[in-house]
Amino acid sequence: MIEHWPAMLAAYGAGSLPFGAWIARLRGVDITKVGSGNIGATNVHRTLGLGPALVVLALDVAKGLAPAWYGRAQDGVLLGLALGVCAMLGHCFSPFLRFRGGKGIATGLGLLLGADPQVALIALGLFLVTVGASRWISLGSIVASLSLSASAWALGRPAAAVVLYLAMGLFAAYRHRSNVARILSGTEPRFRLRPSSRQG
Repeated sequence: MIEHWPAMLAAYGAGSLPFGAWIARLRGVDITKVGSGNIGATNVHRTLGLGPALVVLALDVAKGLAPAWYGRAQDGVLLGLALGVCAMLGHCFSPFLRFRGGKGIATGLGLLLGADPQVALIALGLFLVTVGASRWISLGSIVASLSLSASAWALGRPAAAVVLYLAMGLFAAYRHRSNVARILSGTEPRFRLRPSSRQG
C-alpha cells in the first residue's frame, strides 16, 4: 500500500478543497461562522438555500468518488477505500481551513460509491429511511455510517475492509457528537426543503 503514497497524497489534496466555504464566500458569507459552522451541504442549505447546497453536495461527493474509483480500478476495493479515506480526511482536516473542515459524510458517500457500491447503497437506504422518519440529517448520517461494517461483513468483504468500515463509522459518530447532544436536548434543527430562520 505504501507504494501508492503519491496517489494517497493527491487524494488528500482533492478532498481538502473546501467547496462549501468557497461557494458561501462567493455569496459574501463565511460559512464557518454561521449556523452550525460546518462547511457541508446541510449548513449551506440552512444558510444559503437548496441550490448552493446541491452544488456543494455534488462536489463533495465527487471528490471522494474520483479517488476511490481510481484506486479500485488500479488495485481493487482496498486501494479504492484507502484513497477514498484519504480524500475524506482531507475534507475533515483541510489545510485551506487551518486543518478544520466538514464531517465527511458526502465525501464518504462518494468514496463508497467509487470503491464499494453495494455497501454504499445499503448505507444510503438507511440514511433516507432515518431522515424520512426523524427529519434529522445528522441522525441519518450516524446510522448510515455505523451500518458500514455490518454490511461489509454480511457481504463477505475482507476483514481489513470490515475493520476500516468500523473505524469510519466510529469516526463519523464522533464528528457528530455535538449533533447528538442537540438531539438529546431537543435543539437539533430538522430538515426542511425551505430552510427556516433557525440555525444549528
